[in-house]
Order: sequence, then structure tokens, then C-alpha cells
Amino acid sequence: MRVGCSRQLAGVVVVLAMAAACQEAARGLSAGPGGAAAAMSVVDALRSRYGVIEREPGLEKMRPKLEGALLVPSRVFDDASIWTASEGEWRAFWLQGNPTAGAYRLGVRPTPALPRAPGEYRARIALRREKSGAFEWTTFDELALGPLRPMDLTAAFRALLRGAEAAPGDARPRVTAAMPRSARALGRLYDLEALAVSPEADGTARVEMAIRQRPDRLKAEAPKFAAYLARRSAGLRFRAVATIPDGRALWSLETEDDRSRLRLRIRDGHLVPLEGTSSDPAGRLRVTVDYSFKAGLFRVGLKGLVADVEPAGGADLEVTARFVEQPDWRIPFLVEPFVLGSLRYPFEAPGSSFSLAMRQDDERGSLLVSDSRLQVRESWIIRWLGGISSTALVELRAAEAEADRYSLECLTAVRDDVAALVAGS
Repeated sequence: MRVGCSRQLAGVVVVLAMAAACQEAARGLSAGPGGAAAAMSVVDALRSRYGVIEREPGLEKMRPKLEGALLVPSRVFDDASIWTASEGEWRAFWLQGNPTAGAYRLGVRPTPALPRAPGEYRARIALRREKSGAFEWTTFDELALGPLRPMDLTAAFRALLRGAEAAPGDARPRVTAAMPRSARALGRLYDLEALAVSPEADGTARVEMAIRQRPDRLKAEAPKFAAYLARRSAGLRFRAVATIPDGRALWSLETEDDRSRLRLRIRDGHLVPLEGTSSDPAGRLRVTVDYSFKAGLFRVGLKGLVADVEPAGGADLEVTARFVEQPDWRIPFLVEPFVLGSLRYPFEAPGSSFSLAMRQDDERGSLLVSDSRLQVRESWIIRWLGGISSTALVELRAAEAEADRYSLECLTAVRDDVAALVAGS
């Protein structure tokens, strides 16, 4: 199990990078009381936390056990070397992370300090045993971001969308010119094959972005990471569509092998439905996901995984996704009704969930916070799926040092570009 929420925050990095791609958005990032320093503190916090990580020996020893227990929690429930707190039918431990001069240091703590300075981090991972072989994982993460307010990030994103509407056509040259360092670093792994803004008669603009992953370019300096990416993208099929309550699509994202395509539509700095009238779709969304991959000779995956996504009101930025409907499973030897009970359990009330928020604290500044809950009922089919997951995590761990170095390179480039844009704004 990958402890923490590093991959879950990739979207935040993308938003920051895109928001910096126009001067108006850069002004939005530095418009609050913290000024340009507030914008830079966020980028530096993310660069520290998701660059090169040095894990303390105790955490490094725990990781293989936790990764193998994500879908088979009974393997670690009674392992006293994992937990720093336990009582009755629950177990828990805390992590604490701090930036250092050489690398980000992450370790287990009984009582971690509250994150205050940008880049400081804490996470709580807990496991509760229920009846009939069922378990519930819960996680909680906090990363200090500094004084940038959620409303400043929202304003910058709106400015970015308005800037895109005002400059139709092929946007790739503009993005490259605005963020040259990021373009060079990301271009070592990705081709931005399309970034087109097309105005329509009703005053909206349609945006289409296509990206191709090219891990072969990293073979010379990061052979393990390149091989991991190539192996995991081969045969991958992914499709996600977000719909508003009347059933119309707000955006769609599709991936096949190493190519991904994003489609959306905007008006006056807001996302609007891809088709029909361009009313502001405030409120709940339903995101439907189809996902499958090759596992040897077989294709494994699911179809129709539904997440009900609700934004929170108020000054904070927050979304919560709840998974309460069982998808259709694609498993070669699935035989009903013998294995469907354990596959259905994660979606039984109250269901599994995930939330991500940027919250403002009067004393600690802004915090990036995530919560998750995953219900698991063990069975032979769940153990088989857990074996596939564990294999992927073992392969990633072997390539992790190379992946961290490349991540740090990209985040450093984003930081330097954001600094130049904010200064110029």
C-alpha cells in the first residue's frame, strides 16, 4: 500500500502549473494578503513532499507488509510491529514528514506534530476489524501549504479558463512559451499532441487535450522507471465521464495504452456541459469509470464504477466522492454467486469514500487534506486481486528512486516557471 496521498495530489500540481500559464492567472495566485510568497510556498511544499523521499528504517520495514495487506488486512491486524496504537478491534499508526536539505524525511510517530510550515505533513492510517471477516481502512492526511488562500487558487483557475477562451486555436505554443522549463522537463516523458481551444456560436469554447506517454525516452537514465511505465500502460483501458444531474456530460477523460484525451467546454471562466445549453452546472456530479488492464493472458477490470461527487460550500475547496454502487466486474473466472459477496461489500452502506480539500486554518495557513474509507471483506477472489495489486507495488518500489528523481525534476521546473510568472505579473 502506498502510504499517504502522493498520487492523489497530482491534480493539484496540474492545476497550479496550468494556472501559472497566463499572466492573469499568475496575478490571481499572488493577489491575496500573502502576495507572491504565498504562491511560491504552495509550489515549494508540493515539490518537497512529492520529490525525493527518504523513509526512516522503521517505515521502510513496514511498507512491504502494508502493501500486501491492502485487500487482505488480516495479514497485519495482529502484527504489533505495524501499529503505534491499538484498542479492541482497531489499530492505527501516524506518519510525520518534514523537508530537509537533501530529501524529504518521512517516518512513523506515535504523536506527530501539527503541520505548520509549508511542506510539513502528517498522516493517520487506521484499520478496524468487523464481523464476518470484514475490515475497514481509513486514512487522514494533512500537508501544510502556507498562506495561499483557497479563494486565490480558485481565482487563478477562473482566470486561466477565461484566458483560454480569449485566445482560441492551438494553445501549445503559448503554454511552452509561458512555462519553458516545465515543457522541457515534462517533454522528456510526455508528448502534448493537442491542446486546441475552439470557439462556438453560443459564446462557449471547446477544449481538447491529447497526451502521449513516451517512457522509452527515459531508458538511458531511468531504466527501471521507464520499464515500469511501459509495462503498466500496455493494454490499459480507462474512461471517466462526469455528468450533471440532468445526465449531460461535463467532461470526459479517456486513456488507451499510452495515449490520453481530455474534453471539456468553458464559458466565462466556468466549466459547462459538453452539449446543450451552457448553464453553470453547480452542485453534485456523477463520475462513471470503466477500467481494465491485461493480467497475463486475461483482461481484468470493472465497468460502471460510479462515484457521487459533492463539492462543499463555504470558503474552502473540497470535494467528496462516495462509491455506493457495485460495478460490473471483468474477471476471467468469476462465477456467481460464490464470489460476488466480497466484491459487493466495498459498496454496501455506508460505502467507500474519498475526499480532498484545501482548507484555511487561522493559525496554520492553508492545508491540503484528504480522508478515505475502504471496506474490505476477504475471500479467495479478493486475495487474488490483492496479489495483482501487490505485484504492481513491488515493481513500483523497485523503480521508486528513479521515479522520485524525475518527479523532483518536473516539480522544480514548475516552481521556477511559477516564480518567473508571478514576478512578471
